[in-house]
Amino acid sequence: MNDFSALGVIYDSFNENACYDDYCRFILERFFSLSTHPGDYQPRAVDLCCGTGEMSLRLAKKGLDVVGVDRSEEMLQSAFQKAFSNPLLALFFVKQDMRKLKMDAKANLFVCCYDSLNYLSSTDELERVFYGVAEHLADGGVFIFDLNTLTRFTDYYDGRQFVFRKENGVLIWECRFDKEKLTCDFDVEVFSKCGELYKRSGERLRQRFFSDEDVKNALEKSSLKPVSRHAENEVFPGKEGCMRSVWVAVK
Repeated sequence: MNDFSALGVIYDSFNENACYDDYCRFILERFFSLSTHPGDYQPRAVDLCCGTGEMSLRLAKKGLDVVGVDRSEEMLQSAFQKAFSNPLLALFFVKQDMRKLKMDAKANLFVCCYDSLNYLSSTDELERVFYGVAEHLADGGVFIFDLNTLTRFTDYYDGRQFVFRKENGVLIWECRFDKEKLTCDFDVEVFSKCGELYKRSGERLRQRFFSDEDVKNALEKSSLKPVSRHAENEVFPGKEGCMRSVWVAVK
């Protein structure tokens, strides 16, 4: 997996159009319609690969007890600041690899948002993550996650370069998809503004395409039951609907 050491510092400013509010609304609607949580205590949620904590923060503001999990120290620095700025919320962050998940209590809801699972390198790793979720998910709990579709890799990413400019820096993103290995490499360069100068950093990220069959098999092996699969436009109004699929599963 990747550590996002270069992206962590500027991630929020270049991810302003991520539609967190729409996604959070969908997550809560599905959770409360499916969960068997008794309602006499605050439901507990785990946000896998929480990044800078934007989704964790929204879930906590809606009354959930939230633990955000990520392996990137750079991402978590921003997440910790959000927790410090909202001391009345039940919002906590821990540094962990989602492939080796260890929690002190079971959760009623697990989420893994914005193609984080695509950074896993194999179906074995996908199964390992799902096993970890199942182990720490309470009976009747809900697991919501998303994955990039093959269309996104072949038609949107492959062979393209993206350049994003903000007041605090420049982000350059070059993409190459290997149709045989079903992996997509992203060469990322970040120029962060430091006073009158710019600091350059870079890293290579890699995602893997997982088919619907891969997902269903991994869920079945971990004793999680798929409930529904949603096109992107069902979750994010105005989106085309073919770039990301959102899955809902229960234990």
